[in-house]
Amino acid sequence: MMEFGGLGEDFFEEQKSEKNYRKKVKTQEELDKLTVDENLNEIEKAIYILNSGQQLQYVSVVRNLPILLQYWPDRCYQTIVPKIKQLLNRNDEDLHTTASETFSLIANDPNIPHTAFSTHLIKIVVIHLKNKDQTVARIWSASFAEMLTRVPDDVIRDLVVPVASVMGQLSNPTSSRLQCCKIIGAICRKYAAVSIKKELLPKIKLLCQDVDQDVRACMCSHLHTIAKAMGPADTGHLILEEIYELATDEEHQVVEAAWDAFLAITPLLDKENLKMMKPLLMDYCKQAMYLEDTQTMLDSSLLDVSCKFGKFCASVIDLLTPDERTTMVDIYHRTCLLGRQKLMKKNNGNVALAAQEKLADMCSDKSAKILPASVTTLAGKRIPPILNQTLKKDDSLECRRYSAFNLPAMFDIFRENKYSPKLLECSLILASDDDVIVRKRVAAGLHEIARILGPQAYSLRIHLDSILRQSESHPIVRGCLDHLSETLIQIAQYDNDSKGTGVNDIVISLLTVLTTFETKWELMWRSLEKFILQLRVLPEIITSEQIYSKFLPCLFKMLTKNPYLPVRQAVAQTICYLFRYNKRTEQRREILDVIVQDLCRSKSYRDRLLFLDFCEYIIDIFSRRFFKQNIFVHVMSLVDDKVANIRLCLCRILPSMKRLLVLPNDRILHSQLEEGVRKFLSSENDRDVSRAIRATIFELDRTVLKRPSLASMTPADHEDERKQAEEGMLTAREDKSHDIGGKGPSSLSAMAFRGGANKSGKVKKRNNSATSFLPDSNSWSTLPSPGSNPSFTRKSTANRSGDNNKKPPLINKKPEDHSFSSTNAPRASTTDRAGARTGPTSGASQNRGTGLKPPASETETNSGRSRPINSKSRKK
Repeated sequence: MMEFGGLGEDFFEEQKSEKNYRKKVKTQEELDKLTVDENLNEIEKAIYILNSGQQLQYVSVVRNLPILLQYWPDRCYQTIVPKIKQLLNRNDEDLHTTASETFSLIANDPNIPHTAFSTHLIKIVVIHLKNKDQTVARIWSASFAEMLTRVPDDVIRDLVVPVASVMGQLSNPTSSRLQCCKIIGAICRKYAAVSIKKELLPKIKLLCQDVDQDVRACMCSHLHTIAKAMGPADTGHLILEEIYELATDEEHQVVEAAWDAFLAITPLLDKENLKMMKPLLMDYCKQAMYLEDTQTMLDSSLLDVSCKFGKFCASVIDLLTPDERTTMVDIYHRTCLLGRQKLMKKNNGNVALAAQEKLADMCSDKSAKILPASVTTLAGKRIPPILNQTLKKDDSLECRRYSAFNLPAMFDIFRENKYSPKLLECSLILASDDDVIVRKRVAAGLHEIARILGPQAYSLRIHLDSILRQSESHPIVRGCLDHLSETLIQIAQYDNDSKGTGVNDIVISLLTVLTTFETKWELMWRSLEKFILQLRVLPEIITSEQIYSKFLPCLFKMLTKNPYLPVRQAVAQTICYLFRYNKRTEQRREILDVIVQDLCRSKSYRDRLLFLDFCEYIIDIFSRRFFKQNIFVHVMSLVDDKVANIRLCLCRILPSMKRLLVLPNDRILHSQLEEGVRKFLSSENDRDVSRAIRATIFELDRTVLKRPSLASMTPADHEDERKQAEEGMLTAREDKSHDIGGKGPSSLSAMAFRGGANKSGKVKKRNNSATSFLPDSNSWSTLPSPGSNPSFTRKSTANRSGDNNKKPPLINKKPEDHSFSSTNAPRASTTDRAGARTGPTSGASQNRGTGLKPPASETETNSGRSRPINSKSRKK
């Protein structure tokens, strides 16, 4: 870089910025000009600004014109509106843009009489519609249609129609005729059909035959608005004739506008009118694909056909013969292959097999399976070469993108089984495309294709498998996440493979996605949250044993290790669904054991907060009886938690817990709830928690306890009965033959989610006291006691040096008793807020374990990223 006299570029930039700053500084004289006397009213201020103000102040007055018209209409019409009319003669774009927007608001403001715009302002609008400055004219014509919503027809007939007729004369310049087309389109939205035929239809036909292609295309773009105003009776013989003639125009711009107008008025046409347009439409599609014509015309036509091909087929599908339908499918097949010469040369022209091989190569683990030859009947046929191979690379790519967008529509239109093989081949070609956008669009429409195919949806397993395994392309995986559950259900529902290899491949792909999110896409937490929520349908796809052994370990690890709170909450919600529909009693017991031991009794306050989130999900998903018998006691044990945020969040769910109780059966639980609230009031010294518990007490007082009565049952009570019946059916239908490997030890018996193994590699047994509160092994909601082969293990929370030091169970209950008693409820030892724990309150409670294990130290452990805390509900 050259330097002048030792001065570099920085010096000149500094001097330039200082000069610009000096220009921005206003002198005292300039400040006086911008000052307005505060003693003036609004009208007087506006007049003063319009007479001696600056450009910015003019815009402010015009923007506040609706308020002035609403409160001072007479003075505003006499003084303000004439001044604004005079200012608009300056052709300033900012001022005209603000004025057009303001006039549109005035025309549609119900607080301002419509006569205000019709009498005073529409004349200003009409003057600037025929402004010689085309920029100003376009600004006013863009919002002119909105201004006419409340204008009477006689005003339009007297003021607007004559102006449009003059502007549309052939002697006027092209810009004037273009403005005439826009004005006519705006008038037809408000005009009656009789008035359109009498006053505007001759001018419309004249503009459709204009010598300039821009005028013809512009008028054609407004024909659908005119057709809707005239109705179906007149559209067929008045408007469709103009569209037919314009569709045969030599200029592509006009032809494209004509077909857009045809697609827009298709609902207004009867079968005879569609028959008239069908041959022309077929020729247009064939010519775009086959004819050797001018390159520009061919490329533009092919792009237009690729974009509208789905709408074209849908408009005339009922009139197509079998041969014509085959021709349309073949044209679509050719658009999918544009620019894919390498794919057509592989395997002697066997495009389907080449596409499957490409899909297998695109998978990250190279394990995608090849479909059998029976899936695609075109496996042995040679695809004839496409005549148009001189397309630009960008044009052919855009055609394939349009084809991917139209893929679900093609499956929906051509539902016959004889077209499915070729359309499935098109889907394979597009799914194996090198372009990311093409594959993303295929992924986004896969659920619609699966729904349409029905029993043949199993053929899409290779598509879903390849999409999920593309670890290098996050947008492609993200494209199918919104409806992944629907796709999984459709594919697994019609699995005709006796060995289940297809579903197993999809299971591996889902696990691959989880691994990829953890290793490569750590920052894509929103997509991970969405993906985890879609896994709630796993019980409808695979067995409980597969869910338990393959997915739950990953989910529980993510539950405690993932740094993002929305992801952990999504994992908790998904685990609740998987827990709810698990068919193995032993597995349900162990899942509940993990929730209690690793969350409720964790040393990390973040895990205990997550346990409270679990409780809210369990209340929504499970029956009331399940929560009361398995979770209620553990929630109340957190009353003595030394972290204020835990106690603060506990106040949030206490009213929901009270709504679950039914007297007199739950009087013991009700007494425990009242005792916990009293403990809050007596020993709580944190300001935020004290305020929250007082608000909770008011809500608890307003909550009325239920009593068993068939006459007073609410919809929520019927829903709870349905949940209880469903839980009982799941237990009765426990299918051990379907869940393979259920009798042997679990595959997770040696795995610990949070440090279950010691340094020597041996796994310590879990403290079984966590589940000894489960009273009845015959009920689904009261799970049995732990077996000899626990799957989820972690380090023990009690001293296991001997039987004398072994921690007794939480509740000693008779198996046949289904209700809690006052003697078997766990009584947690009291804790002062400094962290020091006192002894048990009675001698009877010394032989029972506490509901919450004291932490190892007074410093709270918080592994990973801290949980965001809402100032209204949690104290930092």
